[in-house]
This record gives sequence, structure tokens and C-alpha cells, in this order.
Amino acid sequence: MAGQLWSTSADGGYLANPELSDKMRFASYELARFRQFCDVKVDGMKGKADTMNFDKILKLATGGGTLVETTTVPSDKFTISKGTLTITEYGNKIPYTGKLEALSMFDIKSPVQQRLRDDIKDVLDAAAGAQFTSAEYKAVLTATDAVTFTTNGTATATAASNLHTVNVRKIVSYMKKKSIPQLAKGGYACIGAIDAIGALYTAFQALIQYTKPELIFNGEVGRYYDCSFIEENNVLDDEIGAGTAYASAVFLGGDAVMEGIAVAEELRSDVPTDLGRSKAIGWYYLGGFQKIWSNASDTQENIVHVTSA
Repeated sequence: MAGQLWSTSADGGYLANPELSDKMRFASYELARFRQFCDVKVDGMKGKADTMNFDKILKLATGGGTLVETTTVPSDKFTISKGTLTITEYGNKIPYTGKLEALSMFDIKSPVQQRLRDDIKDVLDAAAGAQFTSAEYKAVLTATDAVTFTTNGTATATAASNLHTVNVRKIVSYMKKKSIPQLAKGGYACIGAIDAIGALYTAFQALIQYTKPELIFNGEVGRYYDCSFIEENNVLDDEIGAGTAYASAVFLGGDAVMEGIAVAEELRSDVPTDLGRSKAIGWYYLGGFQKIWSNASDTQENIVHVTSA
């Protein structure tokens, strides 16, 4: 069965090849921009509603400190609250005819698989990206060296600049002052629309020398001031602010967005109809995405959305 996408089931239907479905799943992650930064919880969801709960672990109530030799070590506690995400079905399919398959000079399944892989990436990354851009921390670039911050989810100024090194430093410093945790690989990440990242290339070329390429994220184009920069052209707006001349971005740390998976993305084939003349290949995913922290309810937010009023 290896190397084939389908096998015939006992009832004459068609089943996905789990081996190649896994390859499709890994490929869709390799192409992702937002989804690569999601924490993942896998749950079969049998006998449950269409929601998935996940733990949110708050910081220690009281920090540790120095000890006196004759006293015991103080004890502390942390609070675990619950977050909830909604499980949703996602999918798409490409129909084709038995005649096309029989007469085609190439394997029709190969280009169909490629288009489906691209579609999985775009659809699921957009669903993840919507959670990142819902961040309550908003940043507006009012000049190449000025940033206006708000914490209630509403931008109050108009963008008049794309990212430059000075306002990058201001945003990353803001994240550090807000105690936003760093990523597991260290530092923060910025996912930006094409024009948002474009002005930074000069700085990257002059300042960045990668010595550990294994640390590079999907789509990363450079690293500056303890932050990795990733280009994106599927979710983020390239026309915001004064004269719609600027672009949006997202700065993020760890523990930002949760992805809940009930059924991971996989390729499926419809049972052929009309004596095998009508066929279709598609993909299916059952899961959802949810921003983990809310500044309004948790007094914590791990994402800064660069946008405009």
C-alpha cells in the first residue's frame, strides 16, 4: 500500500492511506506561518460536546527569595484556570472525472495533492491567524521611531510607518516589560505582511549572521533585537494606516494560541459514483484555535498586534 493514496475497502468505498495522510499533515505544518507558533492539544473528543478545554497556568502568587538558616523554605502556589475552544469542521475537495484520469499524460493525483496541501495551509493558517490578530495589545507605528500602545483591543492612532529598527526595539522592549514569556527556542517572533517586513531587510543584511540554522522558523527572513521575523501573505493586511500605505504585523511570545485537534488534517477520497466516472479527492480537519490569554480577564496577553485605527 505504500506509495498509493487509496485502497479499496470491503464495501467498495475508498480509504485514505494513513502514511500519506501523515505526510500531508507534516507538509501543511512546514508551510504554516501562524500555526507553527500554536500550542497543540490532541483529543479524540468521543462522547464530548463541540468544545475542548485546556489549562491556563498563571504565575506564582509570591516569588521566592533569600532564606534564613533556621527557618523553613516558604511554600507557594499557582492558579490553574480553564480556557475553551470550539471544535469546527474544515475541508475542501477537488472533483475530477474517470475519463480525465484514464487519458491524462500525468498522474492526476499528484497535482491535486499539491493544490490540496496549499489549501490546507491557507485555510488553517488563516483560522490560527485570526486568533493572533485578536490580541488586546495593539501597537500603531506613528513614525519610524514612535509607537502608540493600547491594551483594550482597540487601536487609537493611525499608522504612518512600516517597521523600522527603532520601533521594533520599542515593541520588543514593551513585551519584555509586560513579562511576555519567550518562545521555547528563545526570543520572540514577528509575523509581518510583505511590506511590514520589507523595510527591515537592510538591517537584516547588515546585522544578521545565522550560526544556528536549525533555529530558523518557517518563512523566517532574519533576526534582530532578540526577535525572529517571518513574512506572510495570506492573513495580514498590507494596506492600513494613512493612505493605506502601510502594513500590519504580529509580535508574539510563548503560550499565545492553542490549537485543539480532534481529527488531524488528512486526505480523503469520495466513493466514485456513476460507474466510477465521477470522482473527488479532498481534505478534512476537525479542530479549532483559541487565543490563550485575555488581558481583560487574566491581566495577561502574550501577543502584540501592529495595526491602525
